[in-house]
Amino acid sequence: MYKNSNTLFFGSNTFFSLRVLDHLAESSHIPGAIVIPEFPAFEFRQTDRLLAQLDTPNELKRRAKSHNIEYFFAPERQADKLINQLSGRDIDFILVACWPYKLSAQVCRRANRAAMNLHPSLLPEYRGANPVEDQITRKERNLGVSLHLLSDKFDSGDIIKKAKFDRPKNPDREAIEQQAAELGARLFIESCQEYGSPKWSPQPQESGRASNFKPISSGN
Repeated sequence: MYKNSNTLFFGSNTFFSLRVLDHLAESSHIPGAIVIPEFPAFEFRQTDRLLAQLDTPNELKRRAKSHNIEYFFAPERQADKLINQLSGRDIDFILVACWPYKLSAQVCRRANRAAMNLHPSLLPEYRGANPVEDQITRKERNLGVSLHLLSDKFDSGDIIKKAKFDRPKNPDREAIEQQAAELGARLFIESCQEYGSPKWSPQPQESGRASNFKPISSGN
């Protein structure tokens, strides 16, 4: 099985994050290491009701062990400590999927090629930490997932790729996040392969509809 040792995955115990990792593994594109939040935001935990369905309190840690992937816990608000944890690592790509805190520019610069985020909406629409629930509430029919560069504002970096998918017959959160995670993992793999070629052409976002939930900054 191929192990992409130069990809660093910032994930969490949310359903979307776990499914992104699953699809990367199924595609034999396994991150070299996984970063888990040491103290997930209280609001972030509360918004993920699917987390209550998981078998263990830290399913991401269990999955990392099952794939024989190195993992470590990142502090909530200590930027210097996180930088020290990344010291000496050869990182080509950073991939973020449902990470509850804003990564500093210093952390993003640790990626030799690109630091990217997967977001389960067609950005710039539905930015924020609750995009899927907002889309369900508003009966949104244009569903999809976006891969974008990390920037100094949440969900606002240049778009690398986007993909649409059909609205499920039963458009609950799990069904939507499942499709978004599968497509998102594919977009990330394609983008890694295209980096440095003419196909790699991130485009700026425009203004869009924000989520009702205000993201939390870690201050790092």
